[in-house]
Amino acid sequence: MSFFTQSFEKIGDIKKNKQIATLQVRIPRLKRRKNCGKRTFPSIFLCLGGSMTVEASVVLPLFLFAMVTMTMPFAMMNRQRQVQAVVESVCEDLCQLAYVGYELKEKKTEIKLPEEGLDMEFDVDGLEGAAMMAYAQVQVRRKLNESQIRKLSLSQSEFMEDGEMVNLVASYEMALPFPVLGLSAVPMTSASCRRAWIGKEGGWLEDGAGEEDDEIVYVGKNSTRYHESRTCHYLYNQLTGVSREEVDGLRNADGKKYHPCAVCGGGTGGQVFIMRSGTSYHGSSSCTAIMAYVKAVKKSEVAHLGGCSYCSGG
Repeated sequence: MSFFTQSFEKIGDIKKNKQIATLQVRIPRLKRRKNCGKRTFPSIFLCLGGSMTVEASVVLPLFLFAMVTMTMPFAMMNRQRQVQAVVESVCEDLCQLAYVGYELKEKKTEIKLPEEGLDMEFDVDGLEGAAMMAYAQVQVRRKLNESQIRKLSLSQSEFMEDGEMVNLVASYEMALPFPVLGLSAVPMTSASCRRAWIGKEGGWLEDGAGEEDDEIVYVGKNSTRYHESRTCHYLYNQLTGVSREEVDGLRNADGKKYHPCAVCGGGTGGQVFIMRSGTSYHGSSSCTAIMAYVKAVKKSEVAHLGGCSYCSGG
C-alpha cells in the first residue's frame, strides 16, 4: 500500500508544478507588423497591406501616355476634315458671289462714292480679287476654332485670275498636345478649287469643231438599213391587216404563233394587224407597241447599215 501511495503523491506534485498553456497561440496583427523586419523574404508581403506596388505606379502612366499618343492621329485627321469642310463652304460662297462682279464688269458699271462733291471711281477688276480675299479671310476665321491652329494663311489663294476659277488655299499649323521629338506643330494645307457661277458664253466651239453631221435616223427591230424619215413606208411595210379569224392560223418569221398585244389587247374589231417579225397582233395600226419597233439612233452608230433607198437616198 505504501508503494501506491508514494506513486500517487509524485504524480500530484508533477501536476502542480507543470504550467498549462493553450494549444493555439494567436499573435496580434500589430505584433506581426512590428516584427516583420525580422522575417524572411517570402513573408515580406504581410507588411504591404493594400498599397500600390512600384511596378504599377510606373506602368499605369506609361499605359495612359501610350493611349493618348495612339489617339492623336485620329484627332488630327478629324480636325483636318473640319478645316477642309470650312474651306469648301467658303469657296462655294465665293463662286456664287463672283456673279456680282461678273455682272458689274459685263455692264461696265463703275462704283462711285460721292464725298464732298468728289466722285471716286473704282475699277471692278482691281477690286474683285481684293474683295474676295477679304471675304475669305473673315469667313474662314469666323467658322474655324483657332485654338488648335496656328499661322493660318490664305496667301496662296487665287481668285478669278483666269476669269473663271476660284482656288482657295488655306495653310496652317496644327498644334500637338505635347511636343514630340521637339516638334510642337504639324504644317498642313487644305484647298478647294471651283469654277465661278458666271455661266458660259454660247458658240464656244471654234469653227464648228466637233459639230459633225451626226443627225438622228431611225431603224426598225431587224432593219438592214437606216431611215431618215420615221414614217418611211419601209419601216411599216411589214404591218399587215388580217381578219381576226385568220390570225390563229398564221405564224411569224420564226414559226411562232401570234398573241394579243400586251398594250392594246388585240382590239375588239374584226381586223387586226401583224408584222412578219413580231409576235403579237394589234387592234390598231397606231398602237404604241408598234411604234416601239422603230428606234431613233445617231447616224454614226448605224452608218455601216447604209441608208434607205426610199427616204435616205441609199
